[in-house]
Amino acid sequence: MTLPRLRYLLLSFLCLLPVTHVFSQERLFFGRVLDTHGRGIPRAIVEITGKFNGVYCDSQGRWTLTANVDSIRGITAYCMGYERKNISKEKLTGDSLIIHLNEGFKELDDYILTGKRKKIRERVLGRKNLSPSGGCYMMYGDEVAIYLAADPAKRGFLKEVFFYITGDGKPESKFRMHVYRRDSAGLFPGYDVLDSEVVLHANLGNEWVKADLSSRRIPVHDGIFISVEWVQDYGNSDDMLVQQVYPQYYIAGSNNKRFNGQVLGLTTDYGLQQLHFISNRDHHELWDFQDPIMGADSKKFGSRIRRWYNPMIYATYTYVKR
Repeated sequence: MTLPRLRYLLLSFLCLLPVTHVFSQERLFFGRVLDTHGRGIPRAIVEITGKFNGVYCDSQGRWTLTANVDSIRGITAYCMGYERKNISKEKLTGDSLIIHLNEGFKELDDYILTGKRKKIRERVLGRKNLSPSGGCYMMYGDEVAIYLAADPAKRGFLKEVFFYITGDGKPESKFRMHVYRRDSAGLFPGYDVLDSEVVLHANLGNEWVKADLSSRRIPVHDGIFISVEWVQDYGNSDDMLVQQVYPQYYIAGSNNKRFNGQVLGLTTDYGLQQLHFISNRDHHELWDFQDPIMGADSKKFGSRIRRWYNPMIYATYTYVKR
């Protein structure tokens, strides 16, 4: 074989290598994150080890993730209240990956504080006197959140959170609350700081439901996201609210007319843009700003102006007066 012919074949072989490599490196990983009792862990995080590129699990602990097989070190799963678990690349052989997390709590170091006795003060996050302007009807798996800003100069710990549940639908239905930090971009809900689930419900409706979080010592910093998640578990019914409460609006076979559980109150009293966020059940790891609605005539807001409806949620926190 002549030298030019050999060089041509070698060059052709090298040119084919990157093409073959590209088609072999992408892979879809999927599975569930479970606790030691075999129950799915909602909102657990599954990410590429060391890359901070991951997804949230749904309410049953299910997840899917696409990754470059040739460049990853493995997959990491974790959630508040559980021990972090790393799955090495060598063990990512099966189609479905079941990850079990053990419960675990981090013990903090002991500190001895000395000094003068400080006075504890309480402040409100959001607005306390809210007037209902509508209702938020959602389906199982959906979530709605609001950002409540705090005074950075008066940082403290979350005390109580209040949710207004209307008399529509089934006020006694259970719902799950979340407390989120901001994401790395400072725009959307980030990670849940609660170390265990907090499930609440109303009784008769048209009432405030309170969650006492004072014993959990959750730092407020410059603000937090509070959310309500519509859950199918905890004995909630599979019945459709629209079919039962408003049969005149029910359309058989129409998914967008099926709502579950309690109805969260909505208000325009906040009057600000980009406080209201929605996470859809089909894309649970994504958050979207709630678009404004053209309001009816109002002495307070003017005629036919853009009005931002926000969930009726507020909170209190305590801080030390300096």
